[in-house]
Amino acid sequence: MKQILRTSLWRERDLRLTGSAQAVVFLCDELLVVALLLHAFAAGWGSPGTALLLATAALPLAVGSVLAGPLVDRVSSRLLAAAAASAQAAVCLATALALVLGAPSWTVVACLLLVQVAQAVAGPTWSALLPGLVPRHRLAEAVGAVQTLVMLLGTAAPVLAGAAVGAGGVPLALTVCAVGFAAVAVLAVRVRTIRGGSHADAEAAPRVLDGLRLVRGDAVLRSFVVGFVAFVLAVEVVGVVLVLLVRGDLGGSALDYGLVGTALAAGLVAGNVVASRLGTGRRLVRAAVVGAAGMSVWLVVGGLAPGVLVLAAAMLALGACNGVVNVSAQTTLALRVAPEQRGRVLGTVTGALRTASVVGLAAGGVLGTVAGPRTLVVGAGLAGLLVSVWLWRALWRRTDLDAGTDGGPGPDRAVEPTAGAASAGPGPLVQRDEVVGGEAADRLGHEAEVEVVGAAEADARAAHVEAAPTG
Repeated sequence: MKQILRTSLWRERDLRLTGSAQAVVFLCDELLVVALLLHAFAAGWGSPGTALLLATAALPLAVGSVLAGPLVDRVSSRLLAAAAASAQAAVCLATALALVLGAPSWTVVACLLLVQVAQAVAGPTWSALLPGLVPRHRLAEAVGAVQTLVMLLGTAAPVLAGAAVGAGGVPLALTVCAVGFAAVAVLAVRVRTIRGGSHADAEAAPRVLDGLRLVRGDAVLRSFVVGFVAFVLAVEVVGVVLVLLVRGDLGGSALDYGLVGTALAAGLVAGNVVASRLGTGRRLVRAAVVGAAGMSVWLVVGGLAPGVLVLAAAMLALGACNGVVNVSAQTTLALRVAPEQRGRVLGTVTGALRTASVVGLAAGGVLGTVAGPRTLVVGAGLAGLLVSVWLWRALWRRTDLDAGTDGGPGPDRAVEPTAGAASAGPGPLVQRDEVVGGEAADRLGHEAEVEVVGAAEADARAAHVEAAPTG
């Protein structure tokens, strides 16, 4: 047990703070959406109102993440994360007060829009910061651990939203969200690791389309992103009709629908754990392809399920495959991109996937009126399987799957000196150690030896150069 604790990634202070912040953000975001959906139902907004809220929650992330990418690479991560969380807290608190004072109910739409605009900045900021907190060979483990924490805390959102709305209405739910976002702002300030700002590399000012150019310039990333955007388009339709499959075709109860959702969440956690052991390079890329194929197969099984229990088992397996895909894809993206470019690439990819998700949900709403739930779920699984086959043909036999997985050239973070650190100007080695931090922990021993030898030989080399004939 002591050995496990000694080697645990959670010993890294900044990883604990960053993981906790991302989990609380996810909890607050889910709580806000569920609370506002309950509000829309009570206010009689019907299906158009529900669709409006869901679109308001998704569209700012689809568009804003792309626009925020250059900002994430140039501005201090601490400033961006703290400012975004503070803005979210202020908007939630102001909306709660406005509703208490008699503001019209549509005010919640503006609240959700502003919160998601801030999240479009905060999301890529936290995601780009994570790879610099741990050694590169343990990044998949760190991503899996954070994803698991996010999922576990996020499962409390529907219950917490229902309890808050039932006890004090939407204003109480918004107040709870405000407190959560304020806590995230405090966590952001306490993180010592900083990307961007005065620590950003001296390069030309990044542009909005840089992320797209960077993805297009890497054949593996290009195939990876195109494939998974198509995959999301194919399978996202299931989110619209799953409740119809359970409650309609299978005759299940509300409790049965909850069972299916719980099975899916449990599978995601299991998949995160499995993917966290994959390391780097080709194993991650291939795991993502296999995971996508597995999701497709289990969708077909779920669509053909004779009862709720079989569907729940299929969703458990599908969730496990989904967890593998999530961790493998996020880690691959982070490792194949230079640290100073991660914000733009992650913002572009997030925007593309969110857009695909919105289009897929809209398509599900339209197709659901034409085809039955079973047909749509099975069709989505078959379409996902075709995309998986394309991904396999595009990526499986490539020889450069390990290229670029060292995280790219140059440092991607600066770390504040801890209390008691020497304030005098440090030497070059100390400066480099502080900048690189955890991401180069697996190389420090070797580099230290090189520096010691280099320092001992520097004068001799200089003298030799001076003495060498110039003719």
